[in-house]
Amino acid sequence: MSITNSYILPHLQVLVPEIGQGKEERMAATLSSIKEVANNIAASEPETLVIITSHGDTFENYFHLSSLDGAVATLSDYGVENVSIKMTYDTELIKAIVEECKDAGIDAGQEGEDYDMVDHGTAVPLYYIDPVMKKEYKVVRVFISGFSLLTHYTYGKCIKAAINKLGRKVTVIASGDMAHRLKEDGPLGYSMDAATFDTALTAAMQNANFLGLFAFDDQVRQNAIECCLSAYSIMAGTLDGKMAKGKMLSYEDTFGVGCGVYSYDIMDADSDEVIDSRQFDKILIEQIKEELDKNDNSENDYVRLAKKAVEYFVLYKKIPTPEDINAPSFMLNKGATVFVTINVGKQNRGCMGSITPTKPNMAEEIIAAACDAASIDPRFIPIEIEELDTLSYQVDLLGEFEPIKALSSINAAKHGLCITLGAKVGLVLPDIPGIKDGMAQLKMAQEKSGIKSGDAYNMYRFNVKRYI
Repeated sequence: MSITNSYILPHLQVLVPEIGQGKEERMAATLSSIKEVANNIAASEPETLVIITSHGDTFENYFHLSSLDGAVATLSDYGVENVSIKMTYDTELIKAIVEECKDAGIDAGQEGEDYDMVDHGTAVPLYYIDPVMKKEYKVVRVFISGFSLLTHYTYGKCIKAAINKLGRKVTVIASGDMAHRLKEDGPLGYSMDAATFDTALTAAMQNANFLGLFAFDDQVRQNAIECCLSAYSIMAGTLDGKMAKGKMLSYEDTFGVGCGVYSYDIMDADSDEVIDSRQFDKILIEQIKEELDKNDNSENDYVRLAKKAVEYFVLYKKIPTPEDINAPSFMLNKGATVFVTINVGKQNRGCMGSITPTKPNMAEEIIAAACDAASIDPRFIPIEIEELDTLSYQVDLLGEFEPIKALSSINAAKHGLCITLGAKVGLVLPDIPGIKDGMAQLKMAQEKSGIKSGDAYNMYRFNVKRYI
């Protein structure tokens, strides 16, 4: 067995009569659709419900799966005391998902704090589903993270692989509300971007065109205030390569929040065939590669090499050699001390390098610094594929380190500052926005290194050749 059907359900709290107190009747189409879905799920008699919720235990760079044996869904946070749905978790499937994620290089597991009470993203759908279930069933609650939508899609593929490996009969439910700013008298007011968002997303979801999940500008998403794309992307990944027939059962925005109900019948559920046109992650990656190649003609040699290194590293999960990305021959004959900075607009996205050469030549030095900036800068999660066409690069070649005794020797626009104390090193590049003098550079260097003001540290200034 495998995934037999999938659904998208809203979780607006007012849909529960005990909370809505009659207001739910203004969303009659949504209620009717949810009840239809609940009856269809019950009729299919799944062994396990996989419920993907956007309001569970969320981490920035980690997919959390519960380590408990079960939980209780209530609505006590909303003043409702007579709703209690006991869930038994499918612990075997949870462990299988963790293993699949490990094989795929996705950081997921059962570490982290667990709660035996659950979120409304789980409770609201179960309020309608549980009473009509004909047989006992288990649950896996799947939570979102701060990773990109493409990584959420890949996570969904891992869930599908685990389900197939165990032979479970599973129904997948993505629980999420669409835009939250659809009416002036709604909870968050009105934004035209919210209307744009829901119109485009509805068109994509009802046609099972999951490529549309990745089409939204970040600003549109932020203005719309949605809590669905990550959950929908995981669900889409569970349907990767399958012929899913989509249908919109209803859509309403009565209270200024988009509530869509969608069903997906899997036409080839029992087939092992993978349909290339339904592998939306691969389609997206090819589109990104084409866009990157198209825009690969404006940088100087130094920046182009850093850009190519990051793109190769993110796309192929390994550090390229100079030959892999056609490093200029003049960079192969000498060493250098290098820092690579990656930005998104005016915001830093990563910066790494070293205070002495660590590689045989400049090309390898730039490649190493660029890949480190993309992956191990402790201030940020690693750069993901979807970000690649939004990035800009800066390559700094550092000159000689000159010992100094006083900050008066520093021109923050021209000089970088490095302080050292034993193995502790703090380095600040010149001409950083907001850093106007040597004192500001020193404070930043101390924060980076852990060196304190009263310590007997050494100070050095240096010039850079900057390429942008």
